[in-house]
Amino acid sequence: MSTNKSNTAKTVAIVTMASVVGLFAGKKILNAIEKKRAENAGNQVDNKDPKIALATILAQRAFAAFHPSGYPGLWDGTNEAELYKVGKEMFINKIPFATLTSIYKKIYNRSFVDDLNNEVSSAELTKFYSNLQKGFGNVSKAINHQISYL
Repeated sequence: MSTNKSNTAKTVAIVTMASVVGLFAGKKILNAIEKKRAENAGNQVDNKDPKIALATILAQRAFAAFHPSGYPGLWDGTNEAELYKVGKEMFINKIPFATLTSIYKKIYNRSFVDDLNNEVSSAELTKFYSNLQKGFGNVSKAINHQISYL
């Protein structure tokens, strides 16, 4: 009888290990696919204009800040510090909010505004939009443009 318990414990351990390895490998594969897709989409953005090229880089950094694992389906937190750096660089380089949101949509087929609303707290969201209002003109027009674009 103890042999059966021993065999059952070994089987459970093997299945558990195989599941963990499978999940890890699957995550790595999904990350690689998403990274390649983003690179390909980024190459499709007209980056001859330096502001568009910079907005593309900032959109990619924002996505990475929203989804550190590289996969939106995982709840892996948000890198708020990086998100504020993206906002600051938008301000310094005068990248319009609407430009970033449209490029983000083109690269990731996701709404920057929705990701922002879903990933940061209401206090952080207010702070982010307040900072944008100071340097990027009328953010509400850009948000309405983003919503109508969908």
